[in-house]
Amino acid sequence: MKKILTAILILAAVPINIFASDNNLTIGGGTGVGSSPYKGVDYNDFFVPYFDITYNDFYLKGVEIGYNMYQEDSFTLSLFANPMGGYKVDASDLSSGYDDIDDRDYQIEGGVKVVYDTSWYDLKLGGFASLGEEGGSLGAFAFKSYFLTDRFSVIPKVYIKYLSEEYTDYYFGVTQTEADRNSGISGSYAPDPAYTFGIDFGAEYIVTEHLSLIGFFGLEKLSDEISKSPIVEEDILYKVGVGAKYTF
Repeated sequence: MKKILTAILILAAVPINIFASDNNLTIGGGTGVGSSPYKGVDYNDFFVPYFDITYNDFYLKGVEIGYNMYQEDSFTLSLFANPMGGYKVDASDLSSGYDDIDDRDYQIEGGVKVVYDTSWYDLKLGGFASLGEEGGSLGAFAFKSYFLTDRFSVIPKVYIKYLSEEYTDYYFGVTQTEADRNSGISGSYAPDPAYTFGIDFGAEYIVTEHLSLIGFFGLEKLSDEISKSPIVEEDILYKVGVGAKYTF
């Protein structure tokens, strides 16, 4: 479970050129480590596959499947689906005294995303809205490419995300029944809507025309509504890793 959770975080950190208009097929993989917010769920190392596939207006990037329904030179409006949204955790992975809660599962999230190229030093701005069975989220982000040499580039990205009350209650809330079953939990907890914000760094070094090496690092801060949950231990999450990709 921890390997899958961290894999999703790593995939989200890898920068992708969403303005590419030609059909594209890129595959690869990486290895890294990442943390979890839940009590007793430590970091884990893993291998994760990498996909960046575009065909006309359809794309598969990481685990996200999407369709670019409207595009101009500087503006893209997309519909997308993420089959592994949320914060999955198995109760048995938590520390003793907390490990008899109900499992939290991934949810299928679908929504809309917009990205705007400001044409100001290659700065791009975007936002999204998504919804799943266990609630939804809104977010905004900004990123920019820096080409340090003709072969080496970095892409810093900043973002903020709003999580609905239904979302936070499912993933971080605790029912009275769960509290009664666990010696480490004194009572129920029903969080209000919450937010997270963070920064990601992606790097790419072009080895050959088709082969590139990639690296990624990110930090995410969880708001008090999440960190005060009795099943949450960490309010700052990290992810870091390296990998390689091949473009056909």
